[in-house]
Amino acid sequence: MVRLSERVILQTKIHIPDGQGGFETSWSTVGQYWAEMKFISFGSKENKNEECGKKLAKPYYRLTLRRQVPLKGNMRIKWSGNFYQLVSYPVVDPTKQWISALAQPMESLNV
Repeated sequence: MVRLSERVILQTKIHIPDGQGGFETSWSTVGQYWAEMKFISFGSKENKNEECGKKLAKPYYRLTLRRQVPLKGNMRIKWSGNFYQLVSYPVVDPTKQWISALAQPMESLNV
């Protein structure tokens, strides 16, 4: 059973001209939505933590929203003050009520 009890902000990447023929990358808010953010597992890829010399796996979360929400693979999610990057393409469930994707915490942010 899906419980949309978490408030998330969806953002999409945009390019803003820098006035010198190039661009800067920024994020634009698409909207705020009720969602379910459910911890799934720790990923099998290990990331070395420089400070303690240990390898730490990044957690995976499943984001679930109503199907009508415009969820795309190039978006990021702001949830509980942290940013998460989508790491899978959004998938519609068999009942066509929900859309889900996997997300991981973002390491470095350019906000």
